[in-house]
Amino acid sequence: MTMLKIRGLTKRFTRSGTSAVNDVSLDVERGEIVALLGESGCGKTTILRMIAGFETLTDGEIWLGDRLVCGRHVFTEPENRGVGIVFQDYALFPHMTVLENITFGLFRMPKQQQQEKAASIMELTGLKGLEKRYPHQISGGQKQRVALARAMAPEPDIILFDEPFSNLDTTLRKKMRYDIKEIIQKANLTAIFVTHDTRDAMILADNVIILKEGFTIQSGRPLDVAMGPANDYISGLFEGCC
Repeated sequence: MTMLKIRGLTKRFTRSGTSAVNDVSLDVERGEIVALLGESGCGKTTILRMIAGFETLTDGEIWLGDRLVCGRHVFTEPENRGVGIVFQDYALFPHMTVLENITFGLFRMPKQQQQEKAASIMELTGLKGLEKRYPHQISGGQKQRVALARAMAPEPDIILFDEPFSNLDTTLRKKMRYDIKEIIQKANLTAIFVTHDTRDAMILADNVIILKEGFTIQSGRPLDVAMGPANDYISGLFEGCC
């Protein structure tokens, strides 16, 4: 089943007249992990923000399942899209415990049900035993797990990651790539993540979309792209990865 369908996605900023995203189209299937890869300013984060509903589009369409959530005359608010997001800085609530952060989006559920769901997710994400700790009392990797658990709790159709490993040191980054992939696969989640690091894409992604100046310049399985780059720019991105 196609979980996300994007057609002709374009974003122009009116003051400058420049285009951040130019006619991008892609499909993401259920259970797939897709990487949006490119240098700073290539449009990848703008695409993520439009999928989440934090930015409006200039042209094109965004479909989640069989729902048109964004088009020229259609706009579904972020909270009604069924999308979870893990922010680059995690955006955890410092005054809330790990458990309270995870259950934040479950306020419509009975308390007992919240606790049961949180316990299940904490087990899956390796957070069991940290329920009563606050964000300042846990490590960077644990903060990332809490952010992911909070995004997972409402059972979204798709989870978005914005540069998920950029705040981690090299050793922890290597470990968390595999840990996050394992969690995503065990939970059968559909995910899109933004990164400028080709190693993230090689390890995590089923498919990669290479962006430059707002255009898609190549897409495919990470190894196929790395071994058959369309141009010197892409070859340079993947240099040393294979």
